[in-house]
Amino acid sequence: MLIAHLTVEFSLDGNDNLKAKRRVANSLKQKTRNRFNVAIAETAPRTA
Repeated sequence: MLIAHLTVEFSLDGNDNLKAKRRVANSLKQKTRNRFNVAIAETAPRTA
């Protein structure tokens, strides 16, 4: 079993609508899940 951790941050410039941003983010997550058969979790930034 291979276990890895990857942190990805991306910016959606020119997209002022939160609903549109969520739609793009969900689409990217779903395409990644389907292509690479991986689990994806969306987490909030950690504060110290």
